[in-house]
Amino acid sequence: MSARVATQAEQMPRRARYLLPRDLPRRGEILAACVVAALLAHVLFAQLTIVLAVVFALITVATRWRLSWLAVPVVIGVAWTLAVGPRAAAAGFADGPAKVIAYLGASGHQIDHVLHFTGAFSGMGGWLPRQLPLAILAGAAEAAVIGWLAWLHTDEVTTRPARPGLLVAARRAATRRAIRAGGVVTRDGSCLGVTAESGARVTLSWSETAGGVSVLGSDAPDVLSMSFQLVHAAVRRRKPVLAVDSTGDPALPARLAAVCAKAGVPLLVFGDTPAGRRGPGVDPARLLRAVPARRSRAAGVARRRHGQLGWSGPPVPA
Repeated sequence: MSARVATQAEQMPRRARYLLPRDLPRRGEILAACVVAALLAHVLFAQLTIVLAVVFALITVATRWRLSWLAVPVVIGVAWTLAVGPRAAAAGFADGPAKVIAYLGASGHQIDHVLHFTGAFSGMGGWLPRQLPLAILAGAAEAAVIGWLAWLHTDEVTTRPARPGLLVAARRAATRRAIRAGGVVTRDGSCLGVTAESGARVTLSWSETAGGVSVLGSDAPDVLSMSFQLVHAAVRRRKPVLAVDSTGDPALPARLAAVCAKAGVPLLVFGDTPAGRRGPGVDPARLLRAVPARRSRAAGVARRRHGQLGWSGPPVPA
């Protein structure tokens, strides 16, 4: 079950911010000049870097993964750099730009070489692949900057939510399996579900339940599942519980009885049979009152609540 828990007051959605103020004079011309300069520098001196940066940025947009996924190419780039040697990787990354600069700055041929700059890339098949180890690192860094700028320039309300990655999916699946296996008790409370965004457990501490808990929702199975998890955890911690079931699940009494038997705590149920007498507005067939550890205290609480709600007859031990 997925769940969302609010731990603090809701905040206003984040508004878009811009590195260059939108009211800056000639802002469009400045941005265009910066983009052209960046592209020209990459085409001349970092060809593989811009290709990889664009590929990584497109993958980020298409998959809606968080920018943290870029750690994967970073790890690959670092491993490759260490494998060939940092000095060799740096030399390979700088070899191509050095040849381009030497071609464009050749004495007596600067203008001709600038007009025919494609000659600078002759023999690139020999030096371009040597850029790859460090180009992966540089491309991942530039893709992260591109993603951060896109996030900065977008209002939060219009930002599409990030899609969980493989680690989050694995964590979410593991948490769900643990809950299904009965892992509903935390150090200081109960586990109610899983957050879809991170796969972490949604917990409720016993101090938060001190004033009572009412589980409501439009989906009866989800309400029943979350309520049972909370009662299950409380029973295992041997805490007195008074539970009222309005879902009418016929299997719930047996499930709760099994939980109580396993924890070694008593179970008390009001009414001798589902067809027994009913109080005003109460259907005994849809009521379950549980139990617990210290029989005298639990029985006293049960009797008081029994009288307040108008049920007839003493609670019956299950």
